[in-house]
Amino acid sequence: MNPYKSLENHIVQLPLVPSHAKNRAAGYLIYGSRNVLIETGASQSNPVILSALNSLGLIPDQVDAIIVTHIHLDHAGGAGLLMQQCPNATLLVHPNGKKHLCNPERLIAGAKQVYGKDFETLFDPILPVPEERVQTVSSGDTFDLGDGRELQFHETFGHARHHIIAFDTESRGLFSGDIAGVFHDRIQERTGQSFCFPNSAPTQFDPVEMAASFDLMISLQPASLFFTHYGKAEKAVDLLKATREWIPFFSEVCISTYRNNPSLSFLTDYLQENMLAYLEKEGITIDELDVQNLRFDNNLNAQGIIAYEQRLQKGSAR
Repeated sequence: MNPYKSLENHIVQLPLVPSHAKNRAAGYLIYGSRNVLIETGASQSNPVILSALNSLGLIPDQVDAIIVTHIHLDHAGGAGLLMQQCPNATLLVHPNGKKHLCNPERLIAGAKQVYGKDFETLFDPILPVPEERVQTVSSGDTFDLGDGRELQFHETFGHARHHIIAFDTESRGLFSGDIAGVFHDRIQERTGQSFCFPNSAPTQFDPVEMAASFDLMISLQPASLFFTHYGKAEKAVDLLKATREWIPFFSEVCISTYRNNPSLSFLTDYLQENMLAYLEKEGITIDELDVQNLRFDNNLNAQGIIAYEQRLQKGSAR
């Protein structure tokens, strides 16, 4: 059984690593007149990516561009190695992320500090990308996919201050990285109901910027969302509007809760309890694995909310 999933409009969904569980991070390959990969995951994702190319009768030399929505390692850690394997590709990234992909020393040091002895298993190698092979993109820039199809880029801050999304004019789908939130396609596949919540994972969560990014995405009137975490969702505008409604809870309510009880575990529990209560109220059935996945996400979300609160206290939230 192939680990990747063929979607419509010449789009293939690829499972990326690292991830704490199966099918928790996705990349996307658009193939046709030009071949473009969106997100790379860590270097351990490369065999799946290369296998998907091979299944389509393509070789790595035929990859025209590799796009990373931002430089967090679960999105871009394998970019350097993949660029070596795809010698004709150009890497597209937000201007604020370019220097870290060309010289990843700070990314590596930060990852080693966080992941310790697990760094090599999860992320090694993280290789530099030659500067001449990197093209920066921001709002208003486009990439020509051929046959009248293009990707339109937009800056979308609130999760990271180097985050971009790509709007596909043919599928009318948004490749949303982390800014549209965390989508649980496992719940959708089992129940037919969509559930998504904001991604406040550390360290640049900003609810004001995130709300503005949601307004921008809604204004584009996308037909579908291609989440890195994880999978494709239909009824995109409705889902974006529903997810946006969580932002005041993540900021105002959770920050007030944390100030009254400054504990990461307590805030994680609080997020978890509120999400489970919401799902029960909406009649969305989940199982034990869903509960575990939600708790993993909420621990990261709580860390990001705490980091934002610490910036507020220092007067440096922006």
